[in-house]
Amino acid sequence: MEISLINQASTFLVSVILGVFLSFLFDLFRALNASFKLSKKKIFINDIIYFVVSAVITFMCILIINLGEVRIYIIIGEILGFIVYRITLSRFIFNMFVILMNFLRNIGLRVSLFIKKNFHLPKIKLPFKGKNVFTKLKRKNVLKNDSNV
Repeated sequence: MEISLINQASTFLVSVILGVFLSFLFDLFRALNASFKLSKKKIFINDIIYFVVSAVITFMCILIINLGEVRIYIIIGEILGFIVYRITLSRFIFNMFVILMNFLRNIGLRVSLFIKKNFHLPKIKLPFKGKNVFTKLKRKNVLKNDSNV
Protein backbone atom coordinates (compact mmCIF):
# COMPACT_ATOMS: atom_id res chain seq x y z
CA MET A 1 0.00 0.00 0.00
CA GLU A 2 1.42 3.33 -1.04
CA ILE A 3 1.07 6.37 1.20
CA SER A 4 1.02 9.84 -0.36
CA LEU A 5 3.52 12.49 0.61
CA ILE A 6 0.77 14.75 2.00
CA ASN A 7 -0.50 11.91 4.18
CA GLN A 8 3.03 11.27 5.47
CA ALA A 9 3.59 14.97 6.17
CA SER A 10 0.31 15.32 8.06
CA THR A 11 1.06 12.14 10.02
CA PHE A 12 4.50 13.51 10.88
CA LEU A 13 2.97 16.81 12.03
CA VAL A 14 0.44 14.99 14.22
CA SER A 15 3.25 12.92 15.74
CA VAL A 16 5.23 16.11 16.51
CA ILE A 17 2.15 17.54 18.23
CA LEU A 18 1.78 14.25 20.12
CA GLY A 19 5.40 14.55 21.28
CA VAL A 20 4.70 18.08 22.53
CA PHE A 21 1.61 16.85 24.38
CA LEU A 22 3.52 13.97 26.00
CA SER A 23 6.24 16.36 27.11
CA PHE A 24 3.56 18.65 28.56
CA LEU A 25 2.14 15.65 30.42
CA PHE A 26 5.65 14.81 31.63
CA ASP A 27 5.97 18.32 33.09
CA LEU A 28 2.67 17.81 34.89
CA PHE A 29 4.01 14.63 36.52
CA ARG A 30 7.29 16.36 37.39
CA ALA A 31 5.40 19.23 39.00
CA LEU A 32 3.37 16.75 41.07
CA ASN A 33 6.59 15.19 42.28
CA ALA A 34 8.14 18.56 43.08
CA SER A 35 5.11 20.14 44.73
CA PHE A 36 4.20 17.31 47.03
CA LYS A 37 7.79 16.22 47.74
CA LEU A 38 7.08 12.57 47.05
CA SER A 39 9.33 9.75 48.18
CA LYS A 40 11.48 7.87 45.69
CA LYS A 41 9.04 4.94 45.67
CA LYS A 42 6.13 7.22 44.80
CA ILE A 43 8.16 8.98 42.12
CA PHE A 44 9.02 5.58 40.65
CA ILE A 45 5.32 4.65 40.61
CA ASN A 46 4.49 8.02 39.00
CA ASP A 47 7.12 7.35 36.32
CA ILE A 48 5.63 3.95 35.57
CA ILE A 49 2.16 5.49 35.35
CA TYR A 50 3.49 8.17 32.99
CA PHE A 51 5.18 5.65 30.71
CA VAL A 52 2.10 3.42 30.57
CA VAL A 53 -0.18 6.38 29.83
CA SER A 54 2.17 7.74 27.16
CA ALA A 55 2.53 4.29 25.57
CA VAL A 56 -1.26 3.87 25.41
CA ILE A 57 -1.70 7.38 23.97
CA THR A 58 1.02 6.74 21.38
CA PHE A 59 -0.48 3.38 20.45
CA MET A 60 -3.97 4.85 20.10
CA CYS A 61 -2.71 7.75 17.98
CA ILE A 62 -0.77 5.44 15.68
CA LEU A 63 -3.85 3.28 15.40
CA ILE A 64 -6.04 6.27 14.52
CA ILE A 65 -3.76 8.32 12.25
CA ASN A 66 -1.90 5.55 10.44
CA LEU A 67 -4.15 2.50 10.83
CA GLY A 68 -1.70 0.93 13.25
CA GLU A 69 1.26 0.97 10.89
CA VAL A 70 4.34 2.02 12.80
CA ARG A 71 6.63 4.14 10.64
CA ILE A 72 9.98 5.52 11.64
CA TYR A 73 8.95 9.10 10.80
CA ILE A 74 6.13 8.85 13.38
CA ILE A 75 8.57 7.92 16.13
CA ILE A 76 11.06 10.56 14.97
CA GLY A 77 8.28 13.18 14.93
CA GLU A 78 7.20 12.26 18.44
CA ILE A 79 10.77 12.45 19.76
CA LEU A 80 11.34 15.73 17.90
CA GLY A 81 8.18 17.26 19.39
CA PHE A 82 9.22 16.10 22.86
CA ILE A 83 12.71 17.61 22.50
CA VAL A 84 11.49 20.91 20.99
CA TYR A 85 9.01 21.38 23.83
CA ARG A 86 11.62 20.50 26.47
CA ILE A 87 14.06 23.03 25.02
CA THR A 88 11.58 25.86 24.50
CA LEU A 89 8.55 25.83 26.81
CA SER A 90 9.23 23.21 29.45
CA ARG A 91 10.91 25.42 32.05
CA PHE A 92 8.15 28.03 31.93
CA ILE A 93 5.27 25.52 31.95
CA PHE A 94 6.88 23.45 34.70
CA ASN A 95 7.25 26.53 36.92
CA MET A 96 3.63 27.49 36.25
CA PHE A 97 2.49 23.98 37.19
CA VAL A 98 4.50 24.09 40.43
CA ILE A 99 3.07 27.50 41.35
CA LEU A 100 -0.47 26.31 40.57
CA MET A 101 -0.10 23.08 42.55
CA ASN A 102 1.44 24.84 45.53
CA PHE A 103 -1.42 27.35 45.44
CA LEU A 104 -4.02 24.57 45.32
CA ARG A 105 -2.25 22.66 48.10
CA ASN A 106 -2.21 25.79 50.29
CA ILE A 107 -5.90 26.36 49.66
CA GLY A 108 -6.60 22.75 50.63
CA LEU A 109 -4.57 23.12 53.82
CA ARG A 110 -6.33 26.36 54.75
CA VAL A 111 -9.76 24.86 54.11
CA SER A 112 -8.94 21.83 56.25
CA LEU A 113 -7.60 24.07 59.06
CA PHE A 114 -10.73 26.23 58.86
CA ILE A 115 -12.93 23.16 59.13
CA LYS A 116 -10.93 21.79 62.07
CA LYS A 117 -11.06 25.12 63.94
CA ASN A 118 -14.66 26.11 63.30
CA PHE A 119 -16.45 22.81 63.15
CA HIS A 120 -15.70 20.67 66.14
CA LEU A 121 -16.15 17.33 64.56
CA PRO A 122 -16.11 14.40 66.95
CA LYS A 123 -13.08 12.20 66.77
CA ILE A 124 -14.00 8.66 65.90
CA LYS A 125 -12.05 6.11 67.85
CA LEU A 126 -11.88 2.68 66.42
CA PRO A 127 -11.84 -0.21 68.89
CA PHE A 128 -8.79 -1.65 67.17
CA LYS A 129 -5.76 -0.51 65.20
CA GLY A 130 -4.47 -1.55 61.81
CA LYS A 131 -3.62 -5.18 61.33
CA ASN A 132 -5.25 -6.27 64.59
CA VAL A 133 -8.61 -6.13 62.81
CA PHE A 134 -8.45 -9.64 61.48
CA THR A 135 -6.86 -11.02 64.62
CA LYS A 136 -9.63 -9.67 66.84
CA LEU A 137 -12.36 -10.77 64.45
CA LYS A 138 -10.83 -14.21 64.22
CA ARG A 139 -10.60 -14.48 68.02
CA LYS A 140 -14.25 -13.45 68.39
CA ASN A 141 -15.35 -16.03 65.85
CA VAL A 142 -13.24 -18.72 67.48
CA LEU A 143 -14.68 -17.85 70.89
CA LYS A 144 -18.24 -17.90 69.51
CA ASN A 145 -17.63 -21.22 67.82
CA ASP A 146 -16.13 -22.70 71.01
CA SER A 147 -19.08 -21.53 73.11
CA ASN A 148 -21.54 -23.07 70.62
CA VAL A 149 -19.96 -26.50 70.91
